[in-house]
Amino acid sequence: MPLSRLRFVQLLALLFLMQAKPVQNPELPALPRIPARLSFREELAGRRAYLAARDATHAASGYNFQCALSVLRSDRGRVSPAVTATEILYTAPGNKLAVSHDLGATGRRTVRKAICDGDSLLAVRFDERGKQTTREFSRLYLSELGQVSRALQYARLDPLGTSCGAQLATEPEVAMLTRLWQAPDGTVLEASSLAPRAGRPQRIRRYQFTSTHNLSVAEEWEVREGRTTYRKETYQPAPKNATPFSQALPENYTEQPLKVPERPQEIPPAQLDPAAVVLLAKWERAHQRFFTLHAGAFVTTQQQIRSTDSRPPRGGMGYNGTYDLWLERPDRALVTIKGVDGFPVTQSMKADAIQVVVEDSAGKKRPANVREGARLEQTLQQAALRSALDPLQWLLEGPPSLSGYDSVRALPATALPDGTLAESILLTRTSITNNRGDRRITSETSYRVWLGKDGRPRGFETTRKTSIEGYFERDQPPTTITTVRLSAVSTDREPPF
Repeated sequence: MPLSRLRFVQLLALLFLMQAKPVQNPELPALPRIPARLSFREELAGRRAYLAARDATHAASGYNFQCALSVLRSDRGRVSPAVTATEILYTAPGNKLAVSHDLGATGRRTVRKAICDGDSLLAVRFDERGKQTTREFSRLYLSELGQVSRALQYARLDPLGTSCGAQLATEPEVAMLTRLWQAPDGTVLEASSLAPRAGRPQRIRRYQFTSTHNLSVAEEWEVREGRTTYRKETYQPAPKNATPFSQALPENYTEQPLKVPERPQEIPPAQLDPAAVVLLAKWERAHQRFFTLHAGAFVTTQQQIRSTDSRPPRGGMGYNGTYDLWLERPDRALVTIKGVDGFPVTQSMKADAIQVVVEDSAGKKRPANVREGARLEQTLQQAALRSALDPLQWLLEGPPSLSGYDSVRALPATALPDGTLAESILLTRTSITNNRGDRRITSETSYRVWLGKDGRPRGFETTRKTSIEGYFERDQPPTTITTVRLSAVSTDREPPF
């Protein structure tokens, strides 16, 4: 090339570089606007959209996705280069799961895989570090752990399962304690709280769902002490895989046994009716999913003498009164309690995100701060005067753990006083203790729960019979029967707050 022409080309290149815009550092998308107040309809729509997406991940035909993750971090205005990863998930009926997380470039890759064939979960770790490359696997058995989600927890495969899609598909269902709402553009937003809390990070998520309720895009902002972490996830169908649940590994992988932490021994019922298990699962699902709950309750306690020669029972022993209860998750409630014969204590309770105020029959108000992270149901039970909410424990807490019961069985459907048919479950347990006189005391307790077609309770009945060794039948304590009749049970109605 002639020198003059070469200099001309160099000059053009220099002019281009001078006019070109400098390379911009990556920028974080703006934090979504958090409204000071949310309407009931916005929150209800947001929660229903989120639950529909969760149901889509549990389709009977199975579920799969490929997720591209990108993470940016900003520290006082300076944005670090993006960190990218890929997460792929397949599920199928019968506790089958395959999920992988691939992070880093070739030569510096970190791969985590969990493969469950329905019987065992294979936890695979691959860390590419030149000659120090790690290739390990561990095996966990569902016969010991019971659930795939529990096996994933013990497998310690961080950062596997960090995508929102994996959380929807693998985490057990629990009541949502965050605020979710649907924005005018159809996206769903989730926030740990509407207002930032001093000394606590603020976490905000934004979801986009397809018309078939599948997750298409998820974003998360976490703001902590001037630092912001932004994560974006983009979803598409997973690559076709004929054998996604195969646990075959190359021979150069070594087994690394995992010690599963010992848990308190749970004693299952000696008699466990499969039909009752189905009803309990239905009750659990209904309990975890409501946004608002309303119920009226009428509680009575009866004492039945053991024989015609027994002394008449003393009065005032037990709960007799009415309840009107409104709950709105995660932190609002309005409860009115009217006692008969002084127990339960007449009172009203009002709760919000900041405090719960209990007002007694004399009009005296007793405010108490709400502990951060506490569930609404626990807050109410702890604040109630003289354990007034004890008869409604299972309405507030949901189904009990079955450990320690002797039998759990389903009973034929029966008609309630209002004429509606309800299925029921009967749980029984027996305990034996010794009193100071070294007499054996045997307590036999049965719990009956009536459930509506929607899986929500319609009533409870507790029968407790105590027998003291060596006593005549006429001298035995009376049998106590506490009955809770629920009425106007409804969910997801706007409360009168």
